[in-house]
Amino acid sequence: MHCHIDWHFAAGLAVVFAEDPDTVATFTPPGPVGIEKVPDGQKLPLWSTRIILLGVTGTGKSNFLECIANDKTLGLSKDQLESVTDKIQCYKLLNVKKKTRIGRNGPIYVIDTPGFADRRLSEKKIVTMLHEWGMTSQDSLGIVVDRAMYFERITDTRASGSKKRARELFEMITGEKAASRIVIVTTMWDTLWNESQKNKAEVRFEEYKTSQWEKFTKKGTRCARFLNTQESAIHLLDEVLAQHLSIAGFAFSEKQYIGQEFQKAPYASFVLERLVERLMAVEGRLGGIEEELKLHHDDDGSNSRDVDWSADVVQELEREREELGALWSELNAELKDYKGNDVDPSADAPVKERSIRGIHRRVSEWLAGV
Repeated sequence: MHCHIDWHFAAGLAVVFAEDPDTVATFTPPGPVGIEKVPDGQKLPLWSTRIILLGVTGTGKSNFLECIANDKTLGLSKDQLESVTDKIQCYKLLNVKKKTRIGRNGPIYVIDTPGFADRRLSEKKIVTMLHEWGMTSQDSLGIVVDRAMYFERITDTRASGSKKRARELFEMITGEKAASRIVIVTTMWDTLWNESQKNKAEVRFEEYKTSQWEKFTKKGTRCARFLNTQESAIHLLDEVLAQHLSIAGFAFSEKQYIGQEFQKAPYASFVLERLVERLMAVEGRLGGIEEELKLHHDDDGSNSRDVDWSADVVQELEREREELGALWSELNAELKDYKGNDVDPSADAPVKERSIRGIHRRVSEWLAGV
């Protein structure tokens, strides 16, 4: 912009107006970036940004938080496929704030969650945790979270049944209408040690965008890489914060589902079906353990199986029986919550058609035996 007097322009007497580009979402940190636990039940302030971390157990959600703080001694993650996170925990990022176009510099919160497909926590338990956390943490406008990161291991060469069901649950509790609020984060890139592995990972990464997550990427979801460094973690935060938010929010944070209407949520029937499957699997394993222990305690010499019945083997079986027995009781208690509550099949269409009648029949069979 200049005043049309040529020599003014030639002398550099001109100004340029430019809007802060969306791709630069956070300030340059004024000090070391860190994380700080938010006390349970504390409501988050207005003008804050809330990013929830979701994914299958062992995909690197908690490790991402440690990388943000550049501190692996925090003990949030472990090199294992069992979830270290057993409850929803919110963290405030230190020395990082969200830039807004109206000049407010809002704090950023990251919410860590238990992993999907964890043998100790049912899908219903995790969704219930999300609802309960939302009730206590939503701000005065009713906002619970406004962005989501879903973690996937790029090293997984195929999608197992549990991984597919976890994706399906994620799609249901977020919803396609909120796709522009989501970033799919691929992890484990730093474990690829030869060109063949790297090339195959690149192919899978493209498949994420063009086929596996196509339904969401077409509506604004991004796919990104996490390289297990602080620099990469901060870059991912920029990716998430740069997303153009849709008007629609996440399905699981809608008020009518957070309150007393959970059974009418579009994902309720799916969660219920997974709960029944877990109960049946635990019951089957308990039956197998009882058979093995019965063989061990059989004193008539009829055990012809070549089994090494060492004290350690018996002790491990008895420990597993006790652990599964406690899990069976917990799952049954969760299942009882549904007694007398119909799952509404007319709610927003789930990812694929399901037999509500079949689910109710199986649930009734279980409840009859409780």
